[in-house]
Amino acid sequence: MLPLERGARQELLLRASVNGSGPILLMLDTGSSSALMLSSAYLDAHRSLADRPHSTAALGGVEGVQIVKTFTADKVSLGGLLTEAVPALALDRWASASTVGNIGMPLLGQFNIVLDVALGRLWLRPARLQARLPMLKDRSGLGLVASPTDLAVIHVAISSPAARAGWLIGERIVAVNGIAIDRSYIRGRLWQWRYGRAGDRIALRLADGTTRMLTLADYY
Repeated sequence: MLPLERGARQELLLRASVNGSGPILLMLDTGSSSALMLSSAYLDAHRSLADRPHSTAALGGVEGVQIVKTFTADKVSLGGLLTEAVPALALDRWASASTVGNIGMPLLGQFNIVLDVALGRLWLRPARLQARLPMLKDRSGLGLVASPTDLAVIHVAISSPAARAGWLIGERIVAVNGIAIDRSYIRGRLWQWRYGRAGDRIALRLADGTTRMLTLADYY
């Protein structure tokens, strides 16, 4: 059981340990598709990324797209329950004065949870492996925006497979592994191709008719 606290805007906060750090306050964000976000100021103050592989990603939000750092947290402890290899983002623009980061559904989805807001309590129990939400980790390095006809490249991550293969912002992908991009792209499973296993080779057909192969790899 974890006690919950309230932030300045009444957001729900809990204490967690990241990579063996002392307990830090993180916001409970059930609407976030990112497992873990931390402020760059906090990470810089603790030199957390100094000797750790990291890269970049495009993160969309109400304020538009911002480029953030990506890294993998070796371990995150919630109430003594440990989760390893957690994909994480580092944000330069962090508005909350109450916390240094937040925990999203992919990390919470590793557990069976009972949340009692009135009592300010969160109960966690490790979920069965088959029932856990996937903590998706990009292995392509392509930041994409989907339309009904294609995927537009809006970012190429530093030191990623896409960067090494010479991908450029503005290129448009019209098919993945022979399957054309259409309105069903984000409703099915095709969108998950970027999160496949290291070593998977993906055929990407561009708007000019050419096909380029991209080999997925861990780059952060």
